[in-house]
This record gives sequence, structure tokens and C-alpha cells, in this order.
Amino acid sequence: MLIATLRILMFAVLTAIKWPPVHDTNKIVDALAWAIANDPKPPAFESREFDATIAILTAVHESGLRMRAIGDGGKSLCFMQLQLAPESVLSDAYECAMRGLAAIHRSVEACPESPLAPYMGGCGRVPKMAARRLAEAKTIFEQVSSL
Repeated sequence: MLIATLRILMFAVLTAIKWPPVHDTNKIVDALAWAIANDPKPPAFESREFDATIAILTAVHESGLRMRAIGDGGKSLCFMQLQLAPESVLSDAYECAMRGLAAIHRSVEACPESPLAPYMGGCGRVPKMAARRLAEAKTIFEQVSSL
């Protein structure tokens, strides 16, 4: 049941930001929903639903929801733009989602005052950009949660 709820929420987020469906959208949403619903850790933020909002927006901003995205001169891989990840994340959506969620957890733990900054480049390097992304997620989450 939780997986279905998270899928619906992520599609609502994509609709709210007017993101056009791309080839990999269903695969990415399915993998993120599964990873979040089955995460043995407590939510990185206040709820699994908000974690799903953060995760799908991260995938949009980092890769444009492209499964095989490669960035940063080949250092960042898959739709979550993971660094120091095996190349298998380019073809395994579930591995990319699980590793991406783990990276979000590490980011929140490393820099609670700017929880997305480490994911985006470093605790002290991108605090304004990280704050904007978190504010965007909160605004969109409030919009779609009230539906």
C-alpha cells in the first residue's frame, strides 16, 4: 500500500512542476517508491512521503529523470547522479534508487542545518541552492498533500 501511495505522490509532484513524462519516468518512480517504502532506516526527513518528494525532485534536478545520465565528467551516474558508484547503477533503477536514498540520509546526517547541501556538493559549498531546493520540496509537498 505504501509503495502505491508513494508512486501517486511522486506523479503528483511531477504534475505540480509540469514535468513532461520521459521514457524512464515509470521505472524511476517505481524504483524510488520501492526503495523508500523498504528503507530500514527512519525517514531522512519528517516522513517517507516527504522523502519521496525530495527524491523525485532530486532526480529531476540532477538528471532530468534520465536513467543512464552521466555527469561531472563521468563522475556522477544514473538518475540520482551518484558519485563513487558502480556503473551498474546506470542500468539498475533499484540500485540507483537505494544508493541515492542512502546518499540523502548521509547528507542529512552530515549537515543538519543545510540537509541537502552535502548531496549537492558540500555542506559549506551550496547552502543557498540547497535551501531553495528544500523550500521547493516543502511548497510542492504541501500542495500535493492537500489533494
